[in-house]
Amino acid sequence: MRLLKIIFLTTLILFVSCKSNKELVEDIKEISYYTGNIRIDQNLSTSIIEGTLNYGDDLKETGGFEYYHHFYPDDKSLVWLQYSQATNTNLKENFFYKKNELVYAESYNSEYENDKKIIFLKNGKLIYENKSDFTNSEKLIRKGKQFLTEYKKSL
Repeated sequence: MRLLKIIFLTTLILFVSCKSNKELVEDIKEISYYTGNIRIDQNLSTSIIEGTLNYGDDLKETGGFEYYHHFYPDDKSLVWLQYSQATNTNLKENFFYKKNELVYAESYNSEYENDKKIIFLKNGKLIYENKSDFTNSEKLIRKGKQFLTEYKKSL
């Protein structure tokens, strides 16, 4: 009888685990499909913000940054923000939004694109991270939310 309980509990745990892994894979596929379509959507409008950055010892070095806001012109909803920063490194970041929520972010040095940090979110919660850790993921989430807030304020 005890063995049957153990087998039942093990089967139940495996079933729940497999179900949640299947859901995770489906969520990642859905978000990946969404971001892929946004990247090629010809109906998006784009606004660009550029500026200079001072960095290095005593802020004597000069670099630059660019924001590309991609949005739908009818309701101005932001769906994709591209950020690049050129200093002593070349940082590239992409943030994707769906219904005013961050769903995907990636960050990488353009010289080392293979080391791209990627995060997926659902309902405001981190569901998957690749080549990232908790600290980097939290930083990306904060930046993505901050960019969205700043964009909304600019309307």
